[in-house]
Amino acid sequence: MNVLGKKVEYAIASDDGTLNLKFADVTLLTVSPNPHFEACGASATNGFRLVCLPGGGLATWKPE
Repeated sequence: MNVLGKKVEYAIASDDGTLNLKFADVTLLTVSPNPHFEACGASATNGFRLVCLPGGGLATWKPE
């Protein structure tokens, strides 16, 4: 699945580290946490960033 350049309609990051993305073309992408690695991450043009942590949970950085 290639989602590069597709417009994200919404993104939901759960406290357990699961990331759900829905794209404008109705493509759905769900990434579950990995016990050993950062399973995924996302960033916005305003500087917001989130990373799904190993074993679950989220780390976030707010725009400056």
